[in-house]
Amino acid sequence: MKFRFVVVDDAAFIREIIKNIGERLGGSCVGEGENGRDALSIVKQTLPDLLFLDMVMPIKNGLEILEELREIWPDIKIVACSTLDQQEVMDEALSKGVHHYLTKPFSKEEIELVIDKLILSRKDQNHV
Repeated sequence: MKFRFVVVDDAAFIREIIKNIGERLGGSCVGEGENGRDALSIVKQTLPDLLFLDMVMPIKNGLEILEELREIWPDIKIVACSTLDQQEVMDEALSKGVHHYLTKPFSKEEIELVIDKLILSRKDQNHV
């Protein structure tokens, strides 16, 4: 099942891991970025189904841009990723519209489960 996704994280190796897993599951990575400003620009240009968004990045972090992303593109599924395992950061991200929160380091299986839950199983039900 084809789906379009974007990965925004300041760590290139994290972007590569998520990109490889997503593509193996039938997705197409339509953009990569390393900060929140990149995220806004890439999402505007590509309109993905799914966005993997790091919460702690330079220039603009994930928490700073979540509200803007949600206002403009309410249908994009957002997965927050962070090394911060702090309940208040998770709560804020969830309150600003993320669909799932992954704490780094995460496993391949965790990424697969999130993609399945948010994208693949929903497409099977004719729901984007």
